[in-house]
Amino acid sequence: MKILYICPRLPYPVDQGDKVIIYNHLKYLSVKHQITLLTFVQDKNRLDAIPHLSNYCFHIETFTRRPNLSFINILFALVKRDPFTVIRYYSPKMLKRSKALIESGEFDAVHTAFYYMGQYAVSGKISVPEKTVTILDTHNLEYLIYSRYARLAGNPFFKLFIRLESLRIKRYESGIYRKFDACIAFSELDRKNIVGLSGASNISVNPGSVELPAAGGEKTGKGREKNSILFFGLLNTLANDDAVRFFYEKIFPLIKRQVPDAKFIIAGRSAGRYIKGLSMDTHVEVAGLVPDIRGLIGKVSVIVAPLRLGGGIRVKILESWALGKAVVSTSTGAEGIEIKAGEDIVIADSAPDFAKEVVALLRDEDRRDAIGRAAAKKARELYDCDRIIRNLEEIYSNALMKKSRGADTENVVDVVILNFNQESDTEECVLSLKKMHNQNYRILLVDNGSTDDSGFKLKEKFRDIEFLRSDKNLGFAGGCNLGLKKSIEDGPAGHILLLNNDTIVSENLIDELLRALRVNNAAGIAGAVNFYYSKPDKVHMAGHRFLWWLGIQSIVTKMDSRFKELQSLSACCMLIKKEVVEKVGLFDERFFIYYEDSDLCLRARGAGFNVVAARDARVWHKISRVFGEKTAGEYYIYTRNQPLFMLKNCPRIFLLNYFIVYLLKVFTRILYFSITGRWALAEGVFKGFSDFLAGEFGEGKIFE
Repeated sequence: MKILYICPRLPYPVDQGDKVIIYNHLKYLSVKHQITLLTFVQDKNRLDAIPHLSNYCFHIETFTRRPNLSFINILFALVKRDPFTVIRYYSPKMLKRSKALIESGEFDAVHTAFYYMGQYAVSGKISVPEKTVTILDTHNLEYLIYSRYARLAGNPFFKLFIRLESLRIKRYESGIYRKFDACIAFSELDRKNIVGLSGASNISVNPGSVELPAAGGEKTGKGREKNSILFFGLLNTLANDDAVRFFYEKIFPLIKRQVPDAKFIIAGRSAGRYIKGLSMDTHVEVAGLVPDIRGLIGKVSVIVAPLRLGGGIRVKILESWALGKAVVSTSTGAEGIEIKAGEDIVIADSAPDFAKEVVALLRDEDRRDAIGRAAAKKARELYDCDRIIRNLEEIYSNALMKKSRGADTENVVDVVILNFNQESDTEECVLSLKKMHNQNYRILLVDNGSTDDSGFKLKEKFRDIEFLRSDKNLGFAGGCNLGLKKSIEDGPAGHILLLNNDTIVSENLIDELLRALRVNNAAGIAGAVNFYYSKPDKVHMAGHRFLWWLGIQSIVTKMDSRFKELQSLSACCMLIKKEVVEKVGLFDERFFIYYEDSDLCLRARGAGFNVVAARDARVWHKISRVFGEKTAGEYYIYTRNQPLFMLKNCPRIFLLNYFIVYLLKVFTRILYFSITGRWALAEGVFKGFSDFLAGEFGEGKIFE
């Protein structure tokens, strides 16, 4: 298998937890597979790691990124909604290169480490080949770390920044997991949290791994330096910095009262000013980056993990277990690890309890040794590299199998068509569908409260279609919802095509729409380009963009690429992945007709799905067969529905400006129509405005 592995830093030297996991992946996967590595290098001195990693990687490419607090990063953070971490790790050069490699079709799997590196695998700018799967190794649920830190932070301004960043990360993470073919959580707890956040069903559990020592290596459990306590890790992370502060300020003083010669050793690179300053305490050793961390682990008495922040899995605990060391951890520090508290690890959360447990272990070498042996046994059974890599290979294989099979099962389409007193239009639409190349579809015809017998006549003419009937007109939103519910209940189809009955379709319609969803791996909705039925060469629309401050839904007609991402599409012809409906729900029936499609598209985008128009998928639409042009009904529905749509979807910063424009427009239209004697139109605007204020939605007075 050829694997493109994308990670945020060179995983050598192995001096922090995520590097341990990535390094072991590269080392053990390389036995059977060919790996190309894309990563960042900020320190040119780190390039000396490449010769070593070349033992495991067929090809390595490195990139630099902007300094964290560069002007461009700060500017983007102010104007974009992406988390600052995503902005910090953005590189146009890396994106261009990852796009070229992925689209080459050379790779079977694209393995991405951390959510913020996902932009190099499932960006809307990248077309993932049908035979390539994308895998996200989550490492942790990042927004939880920031949320916890926001609760602990003392500085109110820093607290506010962290809180806002956690909300940005949460929004970003909630959308990105569904864009991958498979995601890896390091623990069952993380899997449940990710599913709860995103609703994604593509999450597998595969924990971090550690290399086990040679046989007997776990006998290093006995400390060689009396009453020594070790904490190690990358020291500039929020979680580790907070852990050191918590231990030194709250726990260590309690330990020294009972064990006066206790020594606290802090190992790891990138220590900040606070941690470096602790070296002034004669009971503290700030060891910095230690070339042989395993040797240091073997020398100390107890390992501590006093973490109050975090997620994923703490590799420092697994490394300590592999060497047979007794560990005292908080519940948060041990999250995601299968533990038996008191047997293979000691758990304590409050400072007094933590100090008490550390002191007890320092005084009882036999208990330390017993816990260390149990920990080493657990590491062998659950976290050995060979075991974890076998699981990873199985995740790759299952994702490839599902994607190849999915092309057959998920390409089944349910076509939902509404009929309301339009027998001839609906008949022409159905006949055009029967001329398509792709006949792997089922038609669900919803007779939406027709007052003539058109629905029954159509049922007699087309015995091969499924007929649904509503006794009253539910509007476009409600009628489509009948079909959507039926499709979801029946199950087989992976996609639902909403199609106006006053259209005819191109022969390649379904093929092109399905292709749009496959090419843009994150796409959840695809739409056709709408042409005028009366002027077959003239484009009516491809979709919409929004000028929020004016409340204008701008029609897009120009397609400068085969597949184009837009903010919303017209439900005149809209192919929806069934998972989108399962995630974001049905049409909002308050709209009845108009704006319901844009609302659904924006909800889908908010859930992480892209919305794409397909240039070569075409329908010819008999425009305004319900209302005609500029009817009182249209003015009514637009006046009523537009502010509802804006309240649901408009960025809050533009709402006040919009409503000022909206009120001016309402009163101007009422005045103009009254002066020109078009009383019905004036009444339509007035009723729409009054019904919005009264919260009267649904069918309302539209057909009175």
